[in-house]
Order: sequence, then C-alpha cells, then structure tokens
Amino acid sequence: MEASDVLVFSIFFFAVVGGFGNLNIIFATYRSKALRHKCGILLSILAFCDFSCLMFEGISGIRVVTNTASMKKSKCFWLQSGNIIIENAEVYMIFAVSLDRQLAIQEPVKYRTWKIQKYVILMTIPAAIYGLAYWLWSFATLVDKNLEICNLPTSMPDVVSEYWNYTSTFACFLTVFCYGCTFAMLYKLTPKALKGQQGQLEQQKRIAKTLSINVFGFFISSVASSAIIIVFRNAGVSEEIVGEAETYAVIPGLLSYSLNYYIYFWRSSEYRRAFAQQLGLSENFFLRGQETMFGPQNSQVTRISGVSPFSVSVSSSVMTRISQTPVE
Repeated sequence: MEASDVLVFSIFFFAVVGGFGNLNIIFATYRSKALRHKCGILLSILAFCDFSCLMFEGISGIRVVTNTASMKKSKCFWLQSGNIIIENAEVYMIFAVSLDRQLAIQEPVKYRTWKIQKYVILMTIPAAIYGLAYWLWSFATLVDKNLEICNLPTSMPDVVSEYWNYTSTFACFLTVFCYGCTFAMLYKLTPKALKGQQGQLEQQKRIAKTLSINVFGFFISSVASSAIIIVFRNAGVSEEIVGEAETYAVIPGLLSYSLNYYIYFWRSSEYRRAFAQQLGLSENFFLRGQETMFGPQNSQVTRISGVSPFSVSVSSSVMTRISQTPVE
C-alpha cells in the first residue's frame, strides 16, 4: 500500500467511524434530558465541530481520489472557509470544557444556578470569534498561487498558517495545564476543605478522569500534527515536500476528532444508556459497573455552614449560613 493510499484510507475510515460517533453524541444529547446540562451541551457542540472537521477532510479525500486536489489557493480558501472557522472553534471548545470543569469545582452553587442557555452562549461566543478571526485574517492577506493539494493548512496564507500552527499547539498545552489544575484541586486542595460532602467530590473526579482521557488523546494527536508541520517547515526542504507533510499531518488530527464517542461509551453509564436507546440495543447489556460520569444533575446543591465543597477559603461571616440552592 502506497503512502497516498494510507492517507485516503485514513481519511475515509475516520470520517465514517468518527462521524458515526459524533452524530450519536449530538442526537443523544438532543433526545436525553439527562445529558442536556451545561457540560453535556458543550460536549455536543464539540461533537458538532469534530463531525464538521471530519466531513471537510472526507471531501478533501474525495478530491485526492478524483485527482481534483490541485487548484488555485483562492479557490482552496473558499472551499475550506467553513473548515477554517470550525476547526479553530473546535480547539477553543476543548479548552472551554476544561474551563467549565474549573467553574463547576470552584463555584458549585453558582454554577448550578446559572441559566443553561445564557451560559452555553457565553461559553461558545469566544469560539465563534476565534474561528472568524482566522478566516478574516486569511481573507485579508490571501495571495493567489497554485497548490498541489488543497487542505486546511494550505488554504491559509503562509504567515497565517504558521501562526495557526503555533497557537493550536499553545492551546493544547493550555488545556492540559487547566486539567492539571483541576486534578490538583480535586486531589490535593479541596479534600482538606470537605466536611462530609464526599459525594460531590467523587462526582467531579469521575467527570475529570473521563474528560482527561479525551484531552490526552487530543494532546497527543494535535501535538503530533503540529510537530510534523513545524519540523518540515523549518527543515529547509522544498515547498512541495512541506505541502505533502502538511497533508499527511492530518492523520493524527483525525484521531482526535473521532475519540470522544468511544470514550464516553466506555466511561459513562449515562451516555451508554442514551446510545443504547437510540441504536435500539438492550440497555442492560451495556450498563455495567458504576462509571456514572455526571451523576444527578437536577438534585439540590447544599452548602453546609457556608462551605462550598470545592472551596478552600470561606469568609467567617458566611460560615454561619445554611442555604439550599435549586439546580438550574
């Protein structure tokens, strides 16, 4: 099997396997009330971004097979416009999910009372702005030339593509750092402040563990893609070889677009139940163990003596208050 055959096979394999998984996440979130909470909706938006990226790559694969991948850069830019916006939004959404976990841990009572619709909109607006910024920058600095193959990196001007590569890598490290802070809080800091509220702590640990697996896959595949591009761009090789490297660098990225469904199926009884229902399969066959990922999302959050279960320092005036806040 030639290298080009490996590329085409990888594109179509992940387009089918990953596309199936991401569509299942989207429909499961739409159909299951248990998944339509803040984190679940953010994950479904991430799944939409992943699905869209896979479809754009699938179309690129069709162009390779039909020998129509060579074109003017201006044409490639317009064909990849949606991909430029959505792929960059996807990078931000992965970070947004990690930020969501930080908010849930540090401000559990406020987090549960925030309106879902407003919260999701506020969390996704930066993703849209970030994606549009790259599109506008590419449009404003576009210089037309012939391309051997049209894909996401080659559709942008060279300076934009190079900056995009570095910022995407930085976003990977920032997301991992955010999850590192989350684990430090869950396992080192917050247990010292807990007073008989282990249930909420364990729930947050389950969520963080599951999402950290996603982030690990995202980190490895994204860094691998970026590293391939960076190495060849700085190796002093011809522009044609750099273009080929940028094309094959998509393969690790395809993996990160495709993982989430299978990780949720493995780790979350809530998602397994929803997936089994929409696939017409027996729920009992899949509902093994106790790996509940989210736990009850519509119960009441109680603050005992004003101590948030995930807060290390609380003012003395609040320590005397007992309050109950209904979950939104």
